Amino acid sequence: MNRRVVGPALALALFAVYWLAPLPMLADPRYSLLLSHSLAFQRSFDLIHYFPRPLNPQLGGDDRHPYHVELVGKELRYFFPVGGSILAIPAVVVAELVGAGPVGPDGAYNLQRETTLQHFLAAALIAFWAWLVFQTCLVRLSVGLSACVTLAAGLGTQALSTASQQLWSDTWGLVLLQIVLWLLLRARRVQSGLLGTLLAWSYIVRPTYSIAVLAVLAYLALERRWRLLAWTMATGSAWGAMFVAWSKHAYGTPLPSYYDPASRFSLALANPALLGNLVSPSRGLFVFVPAAAIVLAILLLRWRTVPDRRLAAVAVAAVLGHWAATSAITNNWWGGVSYGPRLMTGALPWLVLICIEALAALTGAIYRRTALALCMAAGLVGIAMNAPGAFSVQALLWTSVPADVGERPERLWSWRDPQFLAPLRR
Repeated sequence: MNRRVVGPALALALFAVYWLAPLPMLADPRYSLLLSHSLAFQRSFDLIHYFPRPLNPQLGGDDRHPYHVELVGKELRYFFPVGGSILAIPAVVVAELVGAGPVGPDGAYNLQRETTLQHFLAAALIAFWAWLVFQTCLVRLSVGLSACVTLAAGLGTQALSTASQQLWSDTWGLVLLQIVLWLLLRARRVQSGLLGTLLAWSYIVRPTYSIAVLAVLAYLALERRWRLLAWTMATGSAWGAMFVAWSKHAYGTPLPSYYDPASRFSLALANPALLGNLVSPSRGLFVFVPAAAIVLAILLLRWRTVPDRRLAAVAVAAVLGHWAATSAITNNWWGGVSYGPRLMTGALPWLVLICIEALAALTGAIYRRTALALCMAAGLVGIAMNAPGAFSVQALLWTSVPADVGERPERLWSWRDPQFLAPLRR
């Protein structure tokens, strides 16, 4: 098979699958492209001019507003990370030129337009991420095996059920981190400025990617690539200084409220979250992505023949760190109105890297065939588990129907009524 043909073909096929899914109900990403529009055409982070008074008539009062935004002085700011909104500015400008931007001809916010545009951009970004996964796999694996891993990653994980449906901050984070890991795995000369910029922006689009930043820096230190490490840290620090300066100007604090770990995380890890993020019937990573457990087991069993054990160890540490950080969220560890292990989406590039190293470590025909058969079966199960998140409205409504899981958290542990079976129930 021609790798130059297979990669783009896989990306186009996956884009078609993502785009054919019904339009999502925008959750946290709502208004993110409105911020892009404001930055492009109003040169402002203030969204107040897009909203009538009161901001949300259903809530009442002049100072009540949707949870997606917050009042900072007299200005209305987007509450969630702003990095994705900044990166989306070119796409929003083009969409505005063809009459498909998030703001209608009357100058008012248009939810339907933003929903359609978010769906298109998310599908395109995750299709591009799948192409990056394929290119990363080619460093160690054959074209055929790389294609199989790409399909499993693109259809059997949160890439299908979450990241490809609307512009979550993880949608951008997956692309940025995957480029970093591709560059590291190629083991060629890496531009330190590019590496530092990608790592810095992965943090700006979502603060939990600070774990990935630390993991990559640790790997460079283990490899004793001191020059690359120094320049990467210098470039990242420059971006960080600009981000802090902007935050001081905009919010009066070194970091926006969403980036403040004290407001979102607790050092006392919640036991329900620790277990829930792995094995909950409706939020567990190993339940919705069983291939993750398989490749981790293969990696441990075949550790002596792993091509790059330092990189593999860093990848495992990064996954564990992401799991710990996600489990330390003080409330709403299940990710609100979403499907499956949404908050574990940021670990996917590391899991892909673990899969590559594990499959490359297989030796012996019997072991190889058995392991590949298990991985293929787990990948197919993952596709069946994640498809409802993209194609079933009932699956998305499960979080709040018949009762909100915040009020009845025991639903997260019920095998009689798991989220992935919601499409089969009335």
